[in-house]
Amino acid sequence: MRRWIDHLIFIIALSFTFGPDGIAAQPIDRPPGIGGDPVDGRRVALIIGNSDYPDGSNWSDLPNAANDAAYIARLLEDPARGEARFETVTVQNGTQEDLLAALERFGGLAEEAAVAVVYYSGHGFQFADQNYIVPIDAPQSVSQNDLAMHFVSMAEITGAASADGFNVYFLDACRSPGPVVARSSYVEGNPAPLFGAIEAPQSVVFYATSMGDVAYDAAPEDSPLSPFATAVGQAISYPGLDVPYVFGAVRDAVLRATEIYSPKQQPVFTGSWSRPFYFVPASMQDFAPVAVLPGGASARLRLGPTRSSETPASLDIPLEMMSTLDENILIVRVLERYRAEQILAMAEGGDPVAQYLAGYMYGYGAGLPEDHEQARHWLERAAASGHPAGQLELGYFLTRYGEPDERSRAVELVRAAADQGYAKAMSHLGAMMFDPQYAMQDEAEATRLYRAAAERGHAWAHYALSLRREDVAGHIAALSALAEAGNDEGHNWLCELSFAGFPVERSFDHCLAASRAGYTVPRAIVAMRYAEGDGVEANEESAEYWARMAAESFDISPVLDARMQAILAD
Repeated sequence: MRRWIDHLIFIIALSFTFGPDGIAAQPIDRPPGIGGDPVDGRRVALIIGNSDYPDGSNWSDLPNAANDAAYIARLLEDPARGEARFETVTVQNGTQEDLLAALERFGGLAEEAAVAVVYYSGHGFQFADQNYIVPIDAPQSVSQNDLAMHFVSMAEITGAASADGFNVYFLDACRSPGPVVARSSYVEGNPAPLFGAIEAPQSVVFYATSMGDVAYDAAPEDSPLSPFATAVGQAISYPGLDVPYVFGAVRDAVLRATEIYSPKQQPVFTGSWSRPFYFVPASMQDFAPVAVLPGGASARLRLGPTRSSETPASLDIPLEMMSTLDENILIVRVLERYRAEQILAMAEGGDPVAQYLAGYMYGYGAGLPEDHEQARHWLERAAASGHPAGQLELGYFLTRYGEPDERSRAVELVRAAADQGYAKAMSHLGAMMFDPQYAMQDEAEATRLYRAAAERGHAWAHYALSLRREDVAGHIAALSALAEAGNDEGHNWLCELSFAGFPVERSFDHCLAASRAGYTVPRAIVAMRYAEGDGVEANEESAEYWARMAAESFDISPVLDARMQAILAD
């Protein structure tokens, strides 16, 4: 999600070794080179929510699952979406016969669609590398030869979701050991294995929770919807958010909703797709979705905890937060409070923070239509005000889209932001000093900048200094503190440092946390460590799971991809 690393990866690779096979950190943004028109055309959805599992079946009731299905279906089929509206096939409390009939109908629709969405809320499990969803009439124990007679495999569902553009899956099922499923004829006592990764090429998959963890039916306990459904409903109702931003919004909201529980629920995202996709186009800034609540009551969906109908004169965001927080997270949090048109109004009124965010939003098509002319207009205004966020973002923009003779100006903008103590700018300027194309090599000054950025809490700077063998223990301790405070960057860089041979305590835990947060390289590292029994008990199933998660990421390097394919082939 750190699109600014796109540039740094090349620069730092010139000076540092990132670990075995030259593996470097990978960005988790939309695939490089994606641009132009988004996926448009007919949209269809299969939505299933199973709540009423029979007494004595060992499949516990999930009171909110059917509510979740009704809620998501109503949002997707809302006429207010216009051409972005979905044709939905919805099943609440479905038997196997119900589910198969719905699947057949959905498959017929998907054949002529550009986008197919599947939303499932209920129980699920894995058997013999196949994932199954559980109808309400499913038994608790069954012969392995009779699984297809009682359950519905995800392979059938992914086979039916055959849209021309791409497919999206939302899977709200626990991924901890479940009720009994026999491995041989009616022999009870074997717990159902964890609901694993599904194979779905040219698709994105949102798992409601991490491997081995539960997905809460409600949070707080009196909620009529699951925290995952609540977060998904909000995220797919923001105009102009591409898939990575939707995931960021979902994960952030679910983590906050479940922070009082142990463990917190951490959604996981994986996917491979080639064009932007918006559940609500950026042009529909007035979109006001209607949510269906239990009992059939309708209410306007409340987007975010404090979205305001009044537009203030400026955005009150601490500079310290902006200097270390990725824009993809910052944008989502701001959109929870204000509509894009309100941000533009504040920008017109002269607020440099709103101008910087408007420039970013136009530049990346995040909440506003991608428009580089508008992006430059707002970034120029923000930079002219002397605000470091605007200066750095304009520097990024000129690096990506400016004329060749504007490179020196890009450097000066980054330098101006760094001179104001803006942590991200310090790291970026230091990295430039290792890049021959800028003809400004200065190792001593670059190291000073890294130190200053690290002191301000910039996780990547701690990582860069560790690679230079400077106070390794101190920087690892600082990254550990960031990780403990909930900063996923801390987990990511600690994982990569451990892979490069640095002495990181609980390194596997950090790699696992970063994997759950969506980082590709840690996912590959976890797969290799499970496969080799390196610091963790060897587990073929877990190795294959994480290998598949890594291999399906768009940004995996050829070296790591070959390693993942070898694990999957064993």
